[in-house]
Amino acid sequence: MKAIISLNCLTVSLLVNLLLNAQPPKAPSIPVTENFFGKEVTDRYRNLENLDDSTVLNWYKAQAAYTEQQLSKLPFRQAIYDELKELDKKFSYKITVSPSLLPAYIGNDIYYVKTMADEQIGKLYHKPGKGNDILIFDPNKNNSTGKMNVISGFEVNADGSKIAVIIAQQGNEVGRLFILDRQQQKIVDSVERVWDPPSWIDNRSFFYFQFPFVDVTNKGFLSNVEAKKHVIGEHPSSDMIVLSHKKNKDLVPDSANFPLIIVPHENAQYIIGHIAGSEQFNDVYISRFEKTGNELKWYPFIKKEDQVIFYEVQGDKAFGLSVKDNKKGRILLTSAASPDWSRARVIADATKGVISRLFPPAVTKDNLYYVESSGIEQDLYRVNLKDFKREKIKLPMAETLVPYSISPVKSAIKIFTTSRAHPSVIYDLDEKKGSVVEPGLWLTPMVEGIDNIDVEIAYVPSHDGVKVPLTIIKPKGIKKDGSHPLIVYGYGNYGFIEPAIFDPTLSILAKHDVIKAIAHVRGGGELGEEWRLGGFKSTKPNTWKDAIACAEWLVKQGYTQPSKMAIMGASAGGILAGRAMTERPDLFAVAIPQVGVMNTLRFEFTPNGPNHIPEFGTIKDKNDFSNLFEMDSYIHIKDGVKYPATLVTAGLNDPRVILWQPGKFAARLQEATASGKPVLFRIDMEGGHGFILSKEQDMRAKADIFAFILSQTTEKTKKPF
Repeated sequence: MKAIISLNCLTVSLLVNLLLNAQPPKAPSIPVTENFFGKEVTDRYRNLENLDDSTVLNWYKAQAAYTEQQLSKLPFRQAIYDELKELDKKFSYKITVSPSLLPAYIGNDIYYVKTMADEQIGKLYHKPGKGNDILIFDPNKNNSTGKMNVISGFEVNADGSKIAVIIAQQGNEVGRLFILDRQQQKIVDSVERVWDPPSWIDNRSFFYFQFPFVDVTNKGFLSNVEAKKHVIGEHPSSDMIVLSHKKNKDLVPDSANFPLIIVPHENAQYIIGHIAGSEQFNDVYISRFEKTGNELKWYPFIKKEDQVIFYEVQGDKAFGLSVKDNKKGRILLTSAASPDWSRARVIADATKGVISRLFPPAVTKDNLYYVESSGIEQDLYRVNLKDFKREKIKLPMAETLVPYSISPVKSAIKIFTTSRAHPSVIYDLDEKKGSVVEPGLWLTPMVEGIDNIDVEIAYVPSHDGVKVPLTIIKPKGIKKDGSHPLIVYGYGNYGFIEPAIFDPTLSILAKHDVIKAIAHVRGGGELGEEWRLGGFKSTKPNTWKDAIACAEWLVKQGYTQPSKMAIMGASAGGILAGRAMTERPDLFAVAIPQVGVMNTLRFEFTPNGPNHIPEFGTIKDKNDFSNLFEMDSYIHIKDGVKYPATLVTAGLNDPRVILWQPGKFAARLQEATASGKPVLFRIDMEGGHGFILSKEQDMRAKADIFAFILSQTTEKTKKPF
């Protein structure tokens, strides 16, 4: 540290680049040239796709070791890790919320996964009424495998007597489903190769879907998934296949489809067969609920052309959120017995904004709740299902609102609220009064020292004049003098909405004068179906051009300058990050593509690729090929260009984006760049797509990313660095 401080003539970024002067391991290259519709494309590192080749695998391992060695030299790294650890200690507990880990309400009891301050992994708790919560399941009790077990999902049956808990090993998403008997207080059954929680039929049986393999590198890993029925106590090998491509080719036409069986509520008249995939609109079937073991008689419930995004069944009624005749959203009511969405009753239309597609509308016995968003601002509405009158519900201040129902046949509704700097809370809503019931379930306690940020919303003209919503999370009281490191983050795929969620690590960024700007680019769903289609296939360039426009605007407004700006995107957001840096390498000092889709021309040849052809396209189609070529960050890397300092990340066990997608990008960039800035490839050898992590894994990953960004964007040393 003394040596750094004494070299006043050097910026921190220059010194760091001198420290990171060792050359990364050179990738073996066996080029492949192909001709697509008259256009020749050379893939210099096709051989890196062969993860069975020992030479290739050794290169990946050498890259991981080299990157760890280089990151260990960063003067910022340990200090940021220590700050993250201290911040974590402030929170005595954290209750996890995700689509597979929603707190379950059974009568007056609550079930949830909670992690204490001194723990790495969450445990399952039961909170009876107003009493203190009780630990009921520790996934690492008697675990001697050397890897931590993580609860990746759970589902409680109707009376709380049994709980289905999915346990995945650290870094993996596919795990084993265990049945916990509450009365016997022990595991009474299990089923292997399960991803999502099951749908309970009664106290003895449930529907689930099962994968054929657990090896994420196997090309058949995500193909031929089967929906099955399991009876507790019977051997899983005898489980009846209810819905699958092999059994029901007329209903499940593609082996890449995910057939899901859903029981809408207890004592339901119908069950749902959802043929899921990456498409916005899926074919969905429905059957009378036969508990006798007879074959189900499926008939069409929703067709793709109905453009229904979400649905709910309540007895004989079926509700759906459609964008067919109103691109901003429309909630419809039809019959479950003879569904006809073209003649369905319209019970709510978007008015000043769009009906949110972040979560489905929530149905209770007497009401339907939905969120309408205007840009990034949100309002909650309620429709009375007797007279269909609509009213706005006033709630505590929050940036994100999610209503969710305990059951569509019960009078109980929960409201999840959260903001960037305020802990998430789940409130009961008094349906008669139309107001929340305090104090609610706080997912973390309120702590001091995390209120050092301000949030600003802007609408930025893009390259074609379309205004793009931009969330700017900045340290309080900053001046617009261009001196601040800034991260531009974006996603822009599948119509996904980037929600405002509580993130206490933003306070650490603010402490170090870092601004985070979230570009709500086209391809996402913030402004409805037209916004999604504005960044889809042939219009996909709008996704990264919107991010570039936001970055340019932030410079013009004095928040930052190119020498202090980072571009970041994760998963399919790697397209945004990769194409922004390859199209405008001069605009960014740093690029962080995390577990990213970087080689779209080859994505359909990954285990998860066929399922995503509807979103991105296939090279077998001329127009799709042209679109995929334009999206491909790897192919767009050119020799001799001064690219930003880049930290590429990947997980060895990633089931969604296989290791070689970011790997090929890192190899090509290391070969091509002329900037002299580091290109590092961080591989979590026990990690996946970033979901099933221990606290330590998560903090180490964040510390590496933050430290790398600061090392390239900070001009002078500041304590504690």
